[in-house]
Amino acid sequence: MALVRTSQGYRRYAFSIKYNGTAFLGFSYQGALGENCITPNGTDLRGIYSVEGKVRAAFDALLGGIENGSKDQYENFQVSSRTDKGVHAWKNTFHVDVKRDWEGAKFVKGLNFHLIRHARDQIDKKHHRARRGQGIYPTYDSSGLLLYSTENDIRLTKCLLAPLKQIENKHFMSYGNIQPQFIDWNARFTAISRTYTYRIITDDDGVPFEANNAWRINRYRTDTAILDLKSMRIASKYLLGYHDFSSFRGANCSRSSPFVNIQAIDIHSRLLSSCYFGVVEDPLLPPHINNKNMSQLVTITIRGESFLYRQVRNMIGCLVAVGHGQMKPEDVREILLAKDRDQAPAMAPARGLFLANVEHKDFAI
Repeated sequence: MALVRTSQGYRRYAFSIKYNGTAFLGFSYQGALGENCITPNGTDLRGIYSVEGKVRAAFDALLGGIENGSKDQYENFQVSSRTDKGVHAWKNTFHVDVKRDWEGAKFVKGLNFHLIRHARDQIDKKHHRARRGQGIYPTYDSSGLLLYSTENDIRLTKCLLAPLKQIENKHFMSYGNIQPQFIDWNARFTAISRTYTYRIITDDDGVPFEANNAWRINRYRTDTAILDLKSMRIASKYLLGYHDFSSFRGANCSRSSPFVNIQAIDIHSRLLSSCYFGVVEDPLLPPHINNKNMSQLVTITIRGESFLYRQVRNMIGCLVAVGHGQMKPEDVREILLAKDRDQAPAMAPARGLFLANVEHKDFAI
């Protein structure tokens, strides 16, 4: 993706977006041979998109359609946080250069209209193929996740003209680098913090609302469904600050440096029923029932300037291992110092992870 907008006549717009990531191939566009197709290796991805792929389709429709040259109407699509498959976002941000002046609210309304229309068209196409007796697209993947997005899975929430002032290019080096020292405002490089929240339901007794929105720890599948939050909080303190996080770095991470600054980690728990109905205690429960035996919602919120590939989920997996008593809190420090991914526990599943917020210096989008 180009770092600098060089084409004339374009205006850079900044967007905020929220989405349910269950049915998507992650945020980043996978290309014409990577989504909504049968891939070269035979994988059937017809009707399955990335979040960016869906948004690009809305841009194509709003700006006149591919056949009418919409590809020349926008360029340089770049997101602040490239969330993985199955990860959700309460707020992500991106920018795009558009060869037309738009009022922000109207731009958002038009794009959301086409996002809804595109989702409905995909559902209609699937049902039409089924009625004709043709092979229909797969509905669930191997892990049981729903593959098809609905009209409510993506919403653009805000659009503003990006600031005109240039920013310093973090990739600029004075010794012969061909990149410029200053670049236009950029959703990725101007983000000063990213906040992720991970949701865990302990002692899950079959809550039907959270299948794809939380890591459900069932008492019948683990030695203990109740997490030791005190130990998890102690362990989390070893992860705060500026460290080499190689032990929590996912394979195929493209980032050049493993050093990350973790600004804050907060761990909280409450009765799951209170999340839906606003009650702290259930008045219908007999007094002898222990609330610790009821479903609890544990949230782990992590804030940092940026993160390595799958770092947050790897950190969550480690903290949950501490909560289950499989490790001592002090073991987290040793894992961090080892700088070896094989020393850390397994990664937490994607479905419980939400990108909660992205902050940009001096610019609220």
